[in-house]
Amino acid sequence: MQKTNRLIHEKSPYLLQHAHNPVDWYAWGEEAFTKARNEDKLILISIGYATCHWCHVMERESFEDQSTADLLNEHYVAIKVDREELPDVDSIYMKALHAMGQPGGWPLNLFLTPDRRPITGGTYFPPQPAHGRPSFKQMLGTLAQMWKNDRPRLLEAASSITEFLNEQNALASELPDASVFARFIGEMEQAFDVQRGGFFGNGPNKFPPSMALMLLLRLHERDRQGSSSVLVMVEKTLEAMSRGGIYDQLGGGLCRYSTDPAWLVPHFEKMLYDNALFLQALTEAYRITGNDSYRRMAYDVIAYLRRDLMSPEGAFYCAEDADSEGVEGKFYVWSAAEFRETLRSTGLSDDEIRLLSMYWDVTETGNFEGKNILHLTGSDEDFASQHSLTLTSLDEMTQKARQALIAVRERRIRPLRDDKILTSWNALMISALSRASIVFGDSSLADMAGACADFIQRNLMPEGQLMRRYRDGEARFKATLTDHALLGCGLIDLFRVTGKSVFLRGALERAEAIIASFFADGRLYETAEDDSDDLFMRPVDSYDGVMPSGPSAALRLFVTLSRYGESARVYEETAKVILRQFSPEWAQAARAYPAMISAFLTYSDEAREIAITGEPDFIGQVLRLIGNRLDADAVYAFSSDGDLPVSLMAGKDRNRSAIYLCQNFTCQNPFTSVQQLEQAL
Repeated sequence: MQKTNRLIHEKSPYLLQHAHNPVDWYAWGEEAFTKARNEDKLILISIGYATCHWCHVMERESFEDQSTADLLNEHYVAIKVDREELPDVDSIYMKALHAMGQPGGWPLNLFLTPDRRPITGGTYFPPQPAHGRPSFKQMLGTLAQMWKNDRPRLLEAASSITEFLNEQNALASELPDASVFARFIGEMEQAFDVQRGGFFGNGPNKFPPSMALMLLLRLHERDRQGSSSVLVMVEKTLEAMSRGGIYDQLGGGLCRYSTDPAWLVPHFEKMLYDNALFLQALTEAYRITGNDSYRRMAYDVIAYLRRDLMSPEGAFYCAEDADSEGVEGKFYVWSAAEFRETLRSTGLSDDEIRLLSMYWDVTETGNFEGKNILHLTGSDEDFASQHSLTLTSLDEMTQKARQALIAVRERRIRPLRDDKILTSWNALMISALSRASIVFGDSSLADMAGACADFIQRNLMPEGQLMRRYRDGEARFKATLTDHALLGCGLIDLFRVTGKSVFLRGALERAEAIIASFFADGRLYETAEDDSDDLFMRPVDSYDGVMPSGPSAALRLFVTLSRYGESARVYEETAKVILRQFSPEWAQAARAYPAMISAFLTYSDEAREIAITGEPDFIGQVLRLIGNRLDADAVYAFSSDGDLPVSLMAGKDRNRSAIYLCQNFTCQNPFTSVQQLEQAL
């Protein structure tokens, strides 16, 4: 019988991956903390996630090795953490790693005092010394000896790091001004890769910059700086990403990042948050440019999410792994021979196969370890023109080939799917689908968003307490600021497209929960005070990393609700508190805060509201215009259920077909036609 450790009783797929290690792992919690105190042992905290490639590598090399496990079990209390379940724990120790002058990443392995203060650590440690890094065993042995013979030195390091992290920046006395918008554009222009799209800043790697692209689109639309380069940066980047290997050319879906500047070789894992944000960027790019390729790509992303990441109940799973059968990318790549044979079996001619090989750049030598990552070298229009094809015939040929290639690929062993359901990530999907619904005029997307919201209500709010993670029938871990704030934003976005009061009430509940539990001493924190006891300090997250930070989402939520007239004075003052706390950080790197600066843009804009009354057909016509003309933070309301707790609708005859254009809740005489509103806008 295979030996197990105590992680076998957890729900996290990541922790369960380590349940058969010889390491005596603990989950994060009091049992581990008590053991460390009672036995006076250092703690190793190892943080990762189920689809993390280098986490798998380190497990195979070190955590499955009996001699390494013996060293760990004798001298340490070893704790495994799924960063997606406990983002507050991950955040605070990642900040500690940065304070040590090291770049971040996963797996994150830190050594802590028994009271959980960080001493030293790193990300991936090799089994043998390599590339200037000590081996993992060397780290274990050295620190164990120091804890025994040179303890004051380790305690001094822990005190220095803790003191550094506890230093709080002074709150700004003034609110930020509009100069940040030009500074953001300038930083993006400086980092822009003119030839290949995207932005430099992570060595050779390029990450999907969806939040930055959305802010650039908003700034372009308002023409605050009058710079034509802004739209060029957005379109060049979206086109390069959609044609590159970072995008799954057969099954759809965006990978985590590209390992090269040309977007060719991805880190093959696919994350829900990346695809939700990419969908939002594509939707706004289509609305502003009218380029139908963005709409088609958006629906390709939606098809991937619906097919591979949507649960039967309508919520969305976390991610798909980069590895299958222990090999990164194996599920996705093709030899030239297998590619040709698959297409030949569908009846495609040799000439068509030759064209398709050029279309996806398939060669005998390949572009990834002797195999081929399918990608496009240009636009369909250019390819069709160069090879004397019509766009229709090219599309028919590529669609036939895709179906054949997908059918063969589906017979391969699939990468692991991490089937946790996370509140904040699903909230991003609610926002993305709601927005796509109104821009594309597709009510089925609002239905998908509604099903996701209903799942959260039924399964992640036991007794009204919002939880972070659902899996295998269990809701666990109290929600963080990010969960509350992103869900509030998602519900506001869903309210915009459905007019259902339940979603507005849900957003108001999230706002009130944030005010009640996440503010202290004039500051906003990532965890509620009574949920911070396990941490050596209460975490504050600010910059927008792979998704909007909690403060960024909270700022958007409070600004939006104030614009709807709900507790307007209270919510506007709360937004000012957030701005005073975090805007000083923009001076260091504005491009690190695209979601927060976007929320500040909404705050800075002149208030304008639209109230819509009348029959559903009339309301639908108005919404189509709004979807074409106004951005995602436009304030408008209508009622679909006769029970609307929003000040904007007060005193309006809901049976009359009318459109009220208002400013600071002072409304003009109502319009009776969509054309009148179009002229006014």
